[in-house]
Amino acid sequence: MAALALLTALVVAGGVAHGRLISYLTASVSKHPDGPFSHDPGHATVGAKARSFYVRAENNSPSAKMQVQLTDNSFAETSSDYRIRWYRGTHDVTRAANSADGYVFKLAAQSNKVFRAKVKPRVNHPGALCLDAGFTELHPTAGAKAFGFFYINSPGICDG
Repeated sequence: MAALALLTALVVAGGVAHGRLISYLTASVSKHPDGPFSHDPGHATVGAKARSFYVRAENNSPSAKMQVQLTDNSFAETSSDYRIRWYRGTHDVTRAANSADGYVFKLAAQSNKVFRAKVKPRVNHPGALCLDAGFTELHPTAGAKAFGFFYINSPGICDG
């Protein structure tokens, strides 16, 4: 009951953002490194050639720094159809993004970081792929999540 009273007091006092009960972490996607970026899912086709896609983690807080974790949550109809590599600038972060701890980075207030996913088909006619970058805020609002994803060669692979 005391927790409910505290939450009510924060809401009434307009202190929800100051109490960090909401997260300022968002994600957006683009087919180009300089954008335009969209908070809506991306749609793309990948044939026999590799393509790069861009996912941006955004801290919209006016003052709070964040510690954020990137994890690769991608999946395909046939997992052997694709090889996905994740980059922060020219630094390959694939191994970390696929580990249990993810790739951890800091994000200053009112800033963003862009990650590039290089999607390389292993076959001439690859099937559907959900390219999914998961961002989890580790600090100060532990557990808040944002996702940036692309539907590749399918209008609905990421839905199921």
